[in-house]
Amino acid sequence: MRFEQLEQFLALGNLRHFRQAAEQTNISTSALTRSIQTLEEEIGCELVKRSTRSVKLTEQGELFLVYC
Repeated sequence: MRFEQLEQFLALGNLRHFRQAAEQTNISTSALTRSIQTLEEEIGCELVKRSTRSVKLTEQGELFLVYC
């Protein structure tokens, strides 16, 4: 887990929008997606429920957001 991943997850958790979070953290949307997926793999649980229209945090994601 890298500090940058935590910053990116924090931005995503607060904004609930991949493009806006990517812009805020100065990376591409695809790089943000990969970073969040890697973070989920490293901690062993799903943090984000993705759909074409929205981003929702799972229960674990909400708890992890407080941790971040």
